Amino acid sequence: MTMAGNGSSIRPRWRKVLADLWDNKMRTVLVVASIAVGVFAIGLVGTAFAV
Repeated sequence: MTMAGNGSSIRPRWRKVLADLWDNKMRTVLVVASIAVGVFAIGLVGTAFAV
């Protein structure tokens, strides 16, 4: 679905999401790192509990 005038195939909602992620690079990196640490911790606790 192309937008009238600019030929972009990205819907406005996703364009805003990508723009917000790009504008707040450090926040995005911190969120990704926090999620990775959380997943690692859950895996570590699950593995330790199984032993």
